[in-house]
Amino acid sequence: MQRSLGGGQREADFFTDRQEAFTMKMTEMGMDVMAVKDFCEDIGLHEENPEILLDQMGNPNYRNVLRANFQPPPNLHAGGYAYMDPQD
Repeated sequence: MQRSLGGGQREADFFTDRQEAFTMKMTEMGMDVMAVKDFCEDIGLHEENPEILLDQMGNPNYRNVLRANFQPPPNLHAGGYAYMDPQD
């Protein structure tokens, strides 16, 4: 509804933009770009906080419990359209 009224076009890019800004911030602090991106994509952070990244990046036992329990919603469009015949 919001998109049809002209708002929210960049809504889908919000988290990508935030991740890029966070990665650039950490790079300016002297961290390796690929190490930060790999950590954020593979393990994930529950908060956009540089201290968490600095503390947990070298910790092999760190697990993001929010990401571990996350189950993505099923892709309804993966098998094509779910057409149901109205006569059935």
